[in-house]
Amino acid sequence: MGDLQRQAIRLHRYLSPQKAALHRLTDAVGDLFAASAHQQAHQREVSNQTTLLVEELEALKGRLAAVQDQHDSAHNAAQNGHAYVLSIVAAVFLPLGFLTGLFGVNVGGMPGLDNPLAFLWLCFVMVGSALLAVVILRLKKWI
Repeated sequence: MGDLQRQAIRLHRYLSPQKAALHRLTDAVGDLFAASAHQQAHQREVSNQTTLLVEELEALKGRLAAVQDQHDSAHNAAQNGHAYVLSIVAAVFLPLGFLTGLFGVNVGGMPGLDNPLAFLWLCFVMVGSALLAVVILRLKKWI
């Protein structure tokens, strides 16, 4: 699409001065030259066609810009959706990462070192906090 826009801009830059020159020439044909009515009509027709081409190029540039804006908008909406999902996943797993990091430290005095069921309790707490995060996100209507 960018190539089409660049081509339309280049053509417009070339044809716009041509249009102005043809208009001036059309006005001057009858005054400066002994042109017949047929030649004057032909000159006016060429000038009018050039004007139509320049106007069509301007319309094309506008349509291309509108299509590009629509494409960019759709792309940005998709990208925002992906960022939203990533944020939700991070909100659920961030507390879990904190708990595993905290209890993964190998130091004395950690709770549950002498209890064989401590790992099971930690797993229950992590599942519970993940469920709690999902419930909170649903209540806030974020998911």
